[in-house]
Amino acid sequence: MASERLSSEHGLDFEFTLRSDEVGERLDVIITNFLREQSEGGESGLSEGSLPSRSKIARWIEDGLVQVNYEVVSKSFRPGQGAIIQLRVPPPRPQLLLPDASVPLEIVFEDSELLVINKQAGLTVHPGAGQPAGTLVNGLVAHLGSSMQQVGDALRPGLVHRLDKDTSGLMVVAKTERSYHNLVSQFRPPRSIHRRYLALALGVPRQSGVDGRQGAIDLPIGRHPTDRTRMAVVEGGREAVTRWKVEEMFAHGTLLELELETGRTHQIRVHLSHLRSPIFGDLVYGHAIRPLPPQLAAEARRLGRQALHAARLSFLHPQSGERVEFQSDPPEDFLRALELFRVSK
Repeated sequence: MASERLSSEHGLDFEFTLRSDEVGERLDVIITNFLREQSEGGESGLSEGSLPSRSKIARWIEDGLVQVNYEVVSKSFRPGQGAIIQLRVPPPRPQLLLPDASVPLEIVFEDSELLVINKQAGLTVHPGAGQPAGTLVNGLVAHLGSSMQQVGDALRPGLVHRLDKDTSGLMVVAKTERSYHNLVSQFRPPRSIHRRYLALALGVPRQSGVDGRQGAIDLPIGRHPTDRTRMAVVEGGREAVTRWKVEEMFAHGTLLELELETGRTHQIRVHLSHLRSPIFGDLVYGHAIRPLPPQLAAEARRLGRQALHAARLSFLHPQSGERVEFQSDPPEDFLRALELFRVSK
């Protein structure tokens, strides 16, 4: 959907033209899908954890906050080809983020403008419908104080990017509004934030025209057409580019270094799975392309997560303008699985 965010003092306003593949869908379904896609871009003012339910969207429609071709309609209305949809998203109710000093914070670097965190696997980054507390953000509020809640998004203060719950590694967090906007801008072309990951993959990405040791995956990503909790490579999805390079090759897999040029939800996991090289241990996208030896199959169950680690992070410091770089070794469970791959025949 091509969309335009409009200025508003009362929330967020959007205007977009209906895509041909959504002709015939109910209006509440269309709005639900649209807001989810907007949240993935990270620049709309919406976060995935604050997305409204369909019942709430239905109330918006009944209250006249949604119009089709500039007319109020019902939630079950099915717009036609080329319909113009206007949407006003009311401002969220203020939500108190409770500090939680028990959340583990491994701080790699900190100054007056930002922190760099080495996030552990299993730690959710920010509160959402399924987890209102005990997240990285709750730990950051405990560490930095209530003023942290004024930086950036109300539900994701200080966050300029995210890692999946079960992905470990480096994240940068803004401490001031100036640094927040500066860091967010570095994710836009020409990008000056660089993120490199290590992944244990069950194969090498199958691409034509590459030498088998490195390549670039340029495939659009959007919501899975039948399972809305997952992402997939889909026609008409958002641009997604992942560069990859083989670091080590084993009998049953590879150690890959990957660099993100875009930051779509589950991007690395989706791209590798689509090219028949899923990440070892991935419970959502990690279907094995061939049976694993018993010791590796047992290790995958023991690991219980994708073997993906954000190992390197570099960006221009918002205050000095100088490039800063950070590196993090994978955690013990990743290294244990890596040694098993090295010795398995």
